[in-house]
Amino acid sequence: MKNRKKVTAKGIAAAAACAMLATSVPFPASVQAAEDPASDPQPLFYFDMESLDDGQVINQVDGTAYELGGNAGQLTESAGDNGQALKFDGTNYIDLGTEFQPTNAYTMAGWVRQDSGATDGQAIFARAWSGNVSDQLAMMVKNGSVYHAFSVSNGGSNSNFQEFSTSSVMETEEWEHVAVTRDGQNVTVYVNGENIYSGTNFPSADFASSDKHMYIGMDCDGNGSLYSRHAFKGALDELRLYDTALTQEQIQELAYVEPAFEIVEASNGSLIVTVAGDETPGQEDFDLTFELDGEETDVTITGYQFEASEKKAVFTFEPLENLQNVDKTVTVKVAYQGVESEISFVLPAGENESPAATDLSVTNMSEKLGTEPHVKGMLKAEYTFEDPDNDAEGDTKYQWYIADTADGEYTKLSGICTQTVILLDDYVGKYLKCEITPADVNGNKGESVMTPATSAPVQATEGNPLTDWFHEAGFGLSHHFLSNYFNLSHVYTSPEEMWDRDAMTWDQFVGQFDAEAYAEQVNAIGARYVIITLGQNSGSYCAPNDVYDKYMREAGFIGEGEQNPKTVSYENDLPMKMADALEKYGIKVMLYLPSNPPHSACWDESGTPNGYGYYSDYLVTKEVFDYTPGTDGVPSQKARKVLSEMVEWWSLHYGDKIAGWWFDGFYHSGAGSQLDMSLEYNVSTLANAAKAGNPYSIVTFNKGMGAERYQKVTEYTDYTAGECTGLDGYPIDGRWAEGTTDCQNFMFGPLGNRNNWSNGWGCSGINHQDVNEVISFVDGALAREHVIGLDVKVNVFGQIDPDQYEQLEAVHEFREDQDGTEITLNKDSLTLECAGDRGIIKFSGIRMSDLDVEISDASVAELREGTGSTYDIVALKEGKATVTFFNAQNPDVKVSCEITVNGREPKEVYDDTADIFQYSEGWGSQSGRPADDAGFHEYKDTVHYTKNNGASVTVTFNGTGFDLIGGYNTDQGRISIQVDEEEPVTIDTSVPNGGEKKAFALNLYGRYDLAAGEHTVTFTKLDGQYMIFDGMRIYEEEKETVSKTTLEYFLDKAKEHVENGDVDSCVESVQKLFEEAIAEGEAVMADEDATRDEVMDATFKLVKAIHALDLKTADKTDLEMAVELAGMIDLSKYVEAGQKEFTDALAAAREVLADGDALQGDVDAAWDALVTAMEHLRMKADKAALEDLLDEVSGIDLSRYTEESAAVFRTALASAQAVFADETLSEDDQQKVDDAVTALKEARDGLAAADDSQGGQDPGKGDQGGNAGNDNNNGTSENGGNTSGTGNADQNNENPNSGNSVYKAAKTGDPAAVAGLMMLVIVSGAAVLAVSRRKVK
Repeated sequence: MKNRKKVTAKGIAAAAACAMLATSVPFPASVQAAEDPASDPQPLFYFDMESLDDGQVINQVDGTAYELGGNAGQLTESAGDNGQALKFDGTNYIDLGTEFQPTNAYTMAGWVRQDSGATDGQAIFARAWSGNVSDQLAMMVKNGSVYHAFSVSNGGSNSNFQEFSTSSVMETEEWEHVAVTRDGQNVTVYVNGENIYSGTNFPSADFASSDKHMYIGMDCDGNGSLYSRHAFKGALDELRLYDTALTQEQIQELAYVEPAFEIVEASNGSLIVTVAGDETPGQEDFDLTFELDGEETDVTITGYQFEASEKKAVFTFEPLENLQNVDKTVTVKVAYQGVESEISFVLPAGENESPAATDLSVTNMSEKLGTEPHVKGMLKAEYTFEDPDNDAEGDTKYQWYIADTADGEYTKLSGICTQTVILLDDYVGKYLKCEITPADVNGNKGESVMTPATSAPVQATEGNPLTDWFHEAGFGLSHHFLSNYFNLSHVYTSPEEMWDRDAMTWDQFVGQFDAEAYAEQVNAIGARYVIITLGQNSGSYCAPNDVYDKYMREAGFIGEGEQNPKTVSYENDLPMKMADALEKYGIKVMLYLPSNPPHSACWDESGTPNGYGYYSDYLVTKEVFDYTPGTDGVPSQKARKVLSEMVEWWSLHYGDKIAGWWFDGFYHSGAGSQLDMSLEYNVSTLANAAKAGNPYSIVTFNKGMGAERYQKVTEYTDYTAGECTGLDGYPIDGRWAEGTTDCQNFMFGPLGNRNNWSNGWGCSGINHQDVNEVISFVDGALAREHVIGLDVKVNVFGQIDPDQYEQLEAVHEFREDQDGTEITLNKDSLTLECAGDRGIIKFSGIRMSDLDVEISDASVAELREGTGSTYDIVALKEGKATVTFFNAQNPDVKVSCEITVNGREPKEVYDDTADIFQYSEGWGSQSGRPADDAGFHEYKDTVHYTKNNGASVTVTFNGTGFDLIGGYNTDQGRISIQVDEEEPVTIDTSVPNGGEKKAFALNLYGRYDLAAGEHTVTFTKLDGQYMIFDGMRIYEEEKETVSKTTLEYFLDKAKEHVENGDVDSCVESVQKLFEEAIAEGEAVMADEDATRDEVMDATFKLVKAIHALDLKTADKTDLEMAVELAGMIDLSKYVEAGQKEFTDALAAAREVLADGDALQGDVDAAWDALVTAMEHLRMKADKAALEDLLDEVSGIDLSRYTEESAAVFRTALASAQAVFADETLSEDDQQKVDDAVTALKEARDGLAAADDSQGGQDPGKGDQGGNAGNDNNNGTSENGGNTSGTGNADQNNENPNSGNSVYKAAKTGDPAAVAGLMMLVIVSGAAVLAVSRRKVK
């Protein structure tokens, strides 16, 4: 039953054994209309709403009349004994003018009853122009919460604006008393006299005088006109305005009304209430709420009776059970005629015992950071939960402590109340331990115990290794995949993309996502991570969550086993499907979630949603999350608990499939309480929950669009939130956020059309028509070592918006080609090797004129501007130097590489005239050309040239590498180079028109990784006017001397084992391993060119074979015998129970017999399982006698006997037939069969002849085949005795027992009997064999 939360008269009672000891406390005097109960101070305005004369209401303080604006007014019944109230229909208002001018303190109070269906803030008192922060002073109600805004003086004008919303505590269609007080910095909100909000940090400034009007029931828009959107709908009463702050006691006096009933008695199972007046109330007129130690609990009302003579309502209900070992207080709240009262009694402690936590330890969850605890890592308190009653674990509590030494004095880490703890910089050099207070599901708490301290102090961590993958990834995507988005016109682009709630569930809708096709798209555009929204404010998630389901069940929304309509099934788990599909491409998945609970989670999603796609009953928000509906407020501790438990479930569910979390909404009013470490549930709770399943995942918290978006806003922040809608405005250059060395800079913006809605987040279309704007943004971020994310629309089928995809392709293509701020060298590494005296650095995507270059040590090498996009390196001496390239237009954009002059000497240097070169037709030669501008000549002053495309020069040499010597010029072109049978590569030796030629003695191309031996290289002219060939350098690396001593030693040992027969008794795979290892070892020993890796591999294989000598062939004698015996068993003679165990064990045993690699342990285990299964087989009960008897009595004509005796017979016959049909009866159940035989015989013998023409025929004699039978199964009949026990009445009839019985006793020679006997022998010997094996072991 719903709690109206009226705090009025209270009855407090106690009970020793669940019985009430006292009735309600006496009520104070009734409040009279037009009379203020708060005698000191007095209000400036007081409207009792008792009359509406000529459309006017009267200020009872000074008698001033005020017009009621809008439609004609109407009075209605108020709360309790408050008389009348004034209805407001959305047009009504009262203009109080400018007379209410509080200086610093004030109180705004009144009784409120909202109509249902209100969707926006509704003004009670308002001096406000919407959207204008100046002169604000308002008290409104919105979705069950109280909204308060005020603007105090700031330099002479009321422009210092403050606002907040409370948690949701109010109900529609119910009378509630609301009050707001301010006293300097302190602002307090009361509902029904209870303090529901206290703020102590507000500005203390006074108000300046204001010329804005104060209204009741209305406020103004930004132009000062009446603003119907905030018009109140419902009824208002007892409205008061004070220029001082009332105390809570004074507020409670205003909130008090005289109840029209009294709670007389309450006990565990019954409640008695007396009522005033002449009414005869029914059960439906009362609203009962039960609380157990302050927590609302469900109670079933079993009865109601109203005794009119005593005006007494008597309720009975199912007694509450106390499973805790402490007394609990039951509070019963009764609401009647709009007023609530309550009474309490004690529920004595149960006999449940307390749990315990044992085997305590602290483990390091982040050993990748180091075996000792390191900052950024996590610790976990480990323990074993034990409960004497076998109750499951409940809400166990944790508290971490810290000390300077392992055995020092520990102090509490405030707010660190999770099983894990994320290690912060403040913990460096400290030791930690955790206090654990175990609790079972019934709430019983065990003794608090302390884990041992960490084995070492916390170590510092350089930078933030958790973000290394993120930094390396660089570029990724995000998607707003939200249930409330799919029917918004700015999101869907075709009807197929919309969610038809009538046609399919959310689970079915999400199930349409093609994760494999999606992953292909993401990989094709070069994204290396994806952020997907789990959900947002609608309370619907694209993933399952067992914790959410549990709370939904507790709130009564779903039943056990029902699919939560707000989540999806495991089968359609979208993050899991995406992670699995993206994993093959090395693309990681991160999750988006608000850091506050969902404020617009509705149960009824019918009708028309608002502009955000949200519906308006907010039931899930209020009843599951205990949060403010329709807007972000300050979450209760329950709300934080539920959200943290949900996040922890997701984290454990996904494990390392999820690489990070992006928590939104850290800028709302609830963020302050998240940073309040005096609370159990805070920001550390959420961060620990997110990392529970993957301690290496990264976390951030979004504080909105201010400067904080590029700051480390909490100690738990691994990377900046980086929200930016304009794709511009980079933060500080460099990887780390300003002032930090451990918070990765991240930028995050939408690609969608921001003109559509919400700055383009999740929207279709594009905002930046010029793709170069997007390219510039991405490139600028990456050049600054930031990570960049673009939010793009993806539809329910997994297809990225085509316009956005086109832009992403362009970005990827540009990044592949390298844009104007990123320099790419022509090596995979930034370390360049310079062969001989020349080298080259290549770059692209930037003009030479836009590039500056520096070298750290000019004595090592000289840099010369080369042709095209190149720099030439001229080696001067052996050593290293750092070359740094700058973008001349933006010097902050730079990249460095290290060059190494390694002193490699060529084996030979051949001039172009050497005989080693074989030229095709069309070549000429030239000598004596002048030196170039830098003084370089052609090598040995000669050069070969050709003008014929297809002309080639071929060289064959012995070595491991070569350089091609040549030059660049405007009249040259491309050259094809083919090494051996490899695919040819192409180099370009041209210089753009107007470029400077570099025609002499340069290294045009080099290879240094060839295998030792003979190689053939062919250089072929492809295009251009000329090809110039100036010679080659040939290199030969010294052959590595590989020692084979160890290989030879183990090869000899392996051969010894074979010769000695050691291998013969091994399993087949080991014998084969020896053969292969010896063959491979001999081959490598004979190979003069064997590499070190080949020697190592062959040696290791021999060692592996020798180590496997213990894998001996098993003795399978016993197992073979057991399998043979098992094969003799006829299962048709045994009950079904145990047959599957037997057949499985027999199949497994046969498999082991066939396995040439089976070890003795495998054989013994198979034998144990088989003989145990044989032992457990039970033969079916012997039903031969029963079958014979059933055949015997089958012909009895019961019409010849009395109904009474016939009924007894029928019962016995039915029972006997049921026993006969029961295939589960084993020999252990033989007595049940015998009893059925006895009972049927007695019933047959007890048949009494009816007094009719049939005569008193004895059923056991001469009755159409019936026989009397006896316990020995021998019968007599009028036609003579029958020693077989058939008892035939007529020798001409067939013997009814002539057919074989299905179940007969085992006969001599029956295989089943033999098998059973042998099985007993085997089983009886099993223990001996087992003991024998254990002794050997």
